[in-house]
Amino acid sequence: MNDINNWILIGYEMLSVLIPFFITYVILQAVFRKDEMRNKKRKLIWNFIFAIYIFGVLHFTGAGTLYNIKMYGLKINPNEVNLIPFSKDIDVVGYVLNIMLFIPLGFLIPLIWTSWNKWKSVIIGSSFSILIELSQLFNTRCTDIDDFITNTLGAILGYCLYKMINRRVKKKDIQTSYLEIEPFIFICAMFLGRFFIFNEFGLAKILYKF
Repeated sequence: MNDINNWILIGYEMLSVLIPFFITYVILQAVFRKDEMRNKKRKLIWNFIFAIYIFGVLHFTGAGTLYNIKMYGLKINPNEVNLIPFSKDIDVVGYVLNIMLFIPLGFLIPLIWTSWNKWKSVIIGSSFSILIELSQLFNTRCTDIDDFITNTLGAILGYCLYKMINRRVKKKDIQTSYLEIEPFIFICAMFLGRFFIFNEFGLAKILYKF
């Protein structure tokens, strides 16, 4: 029974991310793109893969939500904030996991949005990391500059991996966005959807009756 409840919670969280993604995708398609149906299907598949990845990052990092603010208030615990790089115990495993978590971001951005270069990919990676770290001020997770640094490094490595593969494989362009900031729009829409919709403890009270 607990396994079923856990899957219900994950499904609810996923919907809070994917519904805003699809709404945003439809709006952007209607306003900015005039593509053939075959290209639209291919782009939707890759954009959906990107959305699933963003959901995974938000899920595993435990990004904060509006309901965390209601539960814990806006008080910031200094013990849960680290602004000095690598000033605490060295956590090699944690650093490696943070790097690996953002490698797909640095890889997918230039793969899907072909006009995005290295610096744009790094900026979106670091911005996404900052967004997550700031949201963790609202829950009991630690807001750590080390996470930001390692996440950004992961995005850089992801872009380098893309360039290495791209040199060896003749790649057919997936899409050229008519809106330069489209990846930012998708990420913000999915982050805000989860921020405002996902009430983990509210649903958990119903499922587990506590």
